[in-house]
Amino acid sequence: LDHFTVYFAETTEKVVEEKSVPIKVSLPSLSYNSSDTYALTSVTGEWTSVTGGSNITGLNTNEVRWGASDGGKKSGLKFEGTGQQSFNEGSNFLLGTLTHFNYPIYNAATGAKLKITLTFSQPAVSPNPDFTYDFEIEETTNSWSLSQCPIWQESNTPCDDKITFPSSYGEKSFQIGDKLYTLKIQGFVNSWPGGSPVSYFITGEKKDNTAYLVGTLSSVLVPAPQISLVEKAVNGEDADSAPGPTLYVGDTATFTYSVQNTGNVGLTNIVVNDDNGTPSNANDDFFVVCSGISLDPGGQTTC
Repeated sequence: LDHFTVYFAETTEKVVEEKSVPIKVSLPSLSYNSSDTYALTSVTGEWTSVTGGSNITGLNTNEVRWGASDGGKKSGLKFEGTGQQSFNEGSNFLLGTLTHFNYPIYNAATGAKLKITLTFSQPAVSPNPDFTYDFEIEETTNSWSLSQCPIWQESNTPCDDKITFPSSYGEKSFQIGDKLYTLKIQGFVNSWPGGSPVSYFITGEKKDNTAYLVGTLSSVLVPAPQISLVEKAVNGEDADSAPGPTLYVGDTATFTYSVQNTGNVGLTNIVVNDDNGTPSNANDDFFVVCSGISLDPGGQTTC
């Protein structure tokens, strides 16, 4: 399914036509759980430009209208962004709804540009990621004959109009600490939750259509191997700093090294290199093979 058309009863249509107040588009209920992996605070949308047409209103707001009419309402597009919600890795989340309002007009626009901005609280992304999309507007001639309508005409009332969505929606990546996040906008679907992808609206005159914009957020660990010397001892006594333990002539000195994996990935084949206090002279270095063959992140062993 790559498109859909919604028609409303004549009684509902009558109310919409006569009222001059903006049409209210209700968003689905969204859930928030503090234990979820990700949390979205808000999504905003604004129409930054319109190509062609006359009587353009609503630029830099979330609802733009265009065209001249004979006393009725103008055609337009509205993006209603979502509020607070949470979700987990691999789950789609809802960014908002796009609605096409279609009325008989002339001097119609041919395109419109939408910018959406997302604000996350978990992870705390800065700056807020944003995306910009172009929509193609095909307003047909106000005809009384179906024979004069385009080949994509669907209703029995001439003539439907068409809004074509972007061909791709893009993704953005950002790193916070040792995690690389990828935010991907999947595109529009015809219902939420679930729904099938849609690539355009075909809307009858004095009707409207709504689609739902969805996305995903995922993360991968950025490997950062690191090992640290926790303690150096001689015969079991701390030898991290001078003067260290006292040894007498003939005593045996046994050196041990406590090391810890302070990175975020496992380590194997750990070897300690003691430079014997002369870091510029490698000839007197000696190597100690650790007793543990591997260390998980945070793990510690003695060499």
